[in-house]
Amino acid sequence: MSTDEQTAAEQFGLSDALPEGWRPEEGDLVIGKILSMTKGWSDYQQSYYPILVIHNELTDEDIAIHGFHFVMLDRLTSLRPKVGERIGIKMGPKIPLKGNPKQSVQTYTIKVDGRSEDIDWDDIQSPRTQPTSEQDRLRQTSIPVTDVQSDDDIPF
Repeated sequence: MSTDEQTAAEQFGLSDALPEGWRPEEGDLVIGKILSMTKGWSDYQQSYYPILVIHNELTDEDIAIHGFHFVMLDRLTSLRPKVGERIGIKMGPKIPLKGNPKQSVQTYTIKVDGRSEDIDWDDIQSPRTQPTSEQDRLRQTSIPVTDVQSDDDIPF
């Protein structure tokens, strides 16, 4: 492929090559315009994840952001950034899991210029209280209370 063909392929996003992947350390930051997006495959998670190609304003280089970490994937899925938008991604600290302090989760802060992260209000529920009686428990499990017999109704 000639240099002109390579340049044209890159301008139209037809180049198969992605720029170098971002390998941040805690506190590292990328800010820039999203040039393109594609998906990658994770053998570890057995699922696809987003790859954003961003022109990093801080280094004046294009960089590929692989969104396979749980927190980054969650933030990107919530924000749903688009090609052409300006995005900022900052790597935070690794935080140990409460249930298993030997495992940790990598944190990220992600902002898309001009908007904030949407919250899926269906995922947020008011705190549930413990049922106070057997009938309340059955109501919460969607078993009709009329089908439940009390000990008084049993003829023996």
